[in-house]
Amino acid sequence: MEKNKKIHNTHLDTFLLIRKDYMIGGIERCMYNFIDWLLKNNFRVIYLNVKGSNIHPCIKDKILNRIEVYEIDITKRDSIKELDIKFRDGENVLAYAFSFYYYVFLDDLKKVYRNANIHSYFWLAHYTGYFIEDLYPKFFRPILKILSRNYVKSLEDNNNIIYLNKVHEKAFLMHYNYKIKSKGIKYAFYGKYMPPFDKNIVRKRFEKHNFLIISIARLSFPHKGYLLGLVKDFARLKIKYPQLRLRIIGDGPNKQDLINEINKYNSDISNSIELTGEVFFDDLDKYCYDANLNISLAGGVKSAAVYGVPSLVVRHSENLCTCETYGFLPDSANKTVCKEPGETIDSYINRVINMGFEEYLELSYESYKTYYVSNEEVDINYIKQMNNLNINAHKLSPLLIRYLLKFSFILAKKINITVKNSYV
Repeated sequence: MEKNKKIHNTHLDTFLLIRKDYMIGGIERCMYNFIDWLLKNNFRVIYLNVKGSNIHPCIKDKILNRIEVYEIDITKRDSIKELDIKFRDGENVLAYAFSFYYYVFLDDLKKVYRNANIHSYFWLAHYTGYFIEDLYPKFFRPILKILSRNYVKSLEDNNNIIYLNKVHEKAFLMHYNYKIKSKGIKYAFYGKYMPPFDKNIVRKRFEKHNFLIISIARLSFPHKGYLLGLVKDFARLKIKYPQLRLRIIGDGPNKQDLINEINKYNSDISNSIELTGEVFFDDLDKYCYDANLNISLAGGVKSAAVYGVPSLVVRHSENLCTCETYGFLPDSANKTVCKEPGETIDSYINRVINMGFEEYLELSYESYKTYYVSNEEVDINYIKQMNNLNINAHKLSPLLIRYLLKFSFILAKKINITVKNSYV
């Protein structure tokens, strides 16, 4: 990608984001869809790429080569001034940061580019791993949590936080014990892509001999530990239903653990399980269209549902490597990230295998319809509705918070640990 790539801009609205690394994953797909949607609706898009980032080749080719990209060395004092971004006077900018540390950086950006109206947001994409105090020894955490809470509450009161969904919002509210008072958009919009529902494709799935189950997830345990439970359940169900096949779509640091679990079973079972490895967002259709059933959580549910694949939502548990379900879409749509106990998948698989075509067609369409949004319903003025109550409220973030964030960033690098936000 070109460094400091300049593109002539006449658009009325601009989106800016700063993050480190852009690889393949559920959150990354949300941003991919959002940016793609923005470009199709003629928004200006600016990406501040933190020096040392890992960028997936497909992301570079399909997104970054279409937008303005600036590399920034976050450790340099004058890094913001060196960017030399050209904003028009009064240009309205929506800016996303993916960690508290980079959110403070956006505050500094506002001070340099005073001619633009920069509305900054901390984009909360996970419900753990973002808490400032957690990087410090337990002895200091109580007092640090109070300081952090006051800072987070001030952001929320000024419309500076955007949540991935209600589950993330609830987790954050409970952790820091505050209430939402401000009005405005609270949940991230990340674009919509809905291929047409095709009855003929559903019929082909239904009539083929093999019954293919898919699951879409990053192979990261215990976060996606349900996959280990799914393999165990599959091995048991395969004895009763020899036509079963399992395709796990995704890659991650615990791939070998998954392979070890698969290798515990005889060749008839292990050879019926396919690990696709990493699949780029735009290629998912090739792995979904022939699937009879999707068993996933979080973004993996929608990823297959948009292709009309009946979907079972499973429990998200970081302590249990079991596969428990809350049932089919749309009834389980509000539990795609949920820790409550669920049921075993056996009865649901038995039902799908034995149902007639009309019932299967209806189940497929209900899954598809859960996430359907027509082009007419997508509001291209979405960005214009996202406003901080006071864009100058945090130009001078509390000094102590700034030092806490700076030190926690250094601490994370020194002890070489990885937290969920990874300061991206």
